[in-house]
Amino acid sequence: GYLIPFRDEKGLIQALQIRTDRGDPKYLFFGFRDSGIDNSTPVHVVNPDVARRTKSAWVTEGPLKADVASLFFDACFVASPGVSSWRSLMPVLKNLNLDGIVQAFDRDQDENSAVKKCVEKFQEALLGKIRIDRAVWPVEYGNGVDDAIVKICKTLEVEANPDSLIIREIKETEVVLKKAGLLS
Repeated sequence: GYLIPFRDEKGLIQALQIRTDRGDPKYLFFGFRDSGIDNSTPVHVVNPDVARRTKSAWVTEGPLKADVASLFFDACFVASPGVSSWRSLMPVLKNLNLDGIVQAFDRDQDENSAVKKCVEKFQEALLGKIRIDRAVWPVEYGNGVDDAIVKICKTLEVEANPDSLIIREIKETEVVLKKAGLLS
């Protein structure tokens, strides 16, 4: 397996996750007891200085996805361990004092009813408080935002542009962007 750190807005490691090579559970978590660190569900923050400058962040699930995506975009990424732990994101998003987010949870939010319900609850909790955009990519680009970003960069042989994945303003309907040739 391998070790994945969860860092807070200050860059301090708050928890560790081990991605196991085989078997269940797939992930193991280690918090820091008796250290003064909150042992609730960890949230991983990458490039918090960018969030302070731009007043925006990308929200996804999985710290490794956030780390990989941040290698291609000059953007802040905030990641929960999974979409069902969306509530843990709320205080972090508030502390970052954002004007908007790009919701970039895994692509299965369109097919998996349990995931879709969690995403809807997350968005409902933020509506009216913060602008919510949604990143969308073709299913063949992969399930996670990290896969999509890598695929776009390789396929189009371009430097990644966050706007090539964004849908503006989530309300009741969703419209896919035509940028970067994702749709005609």
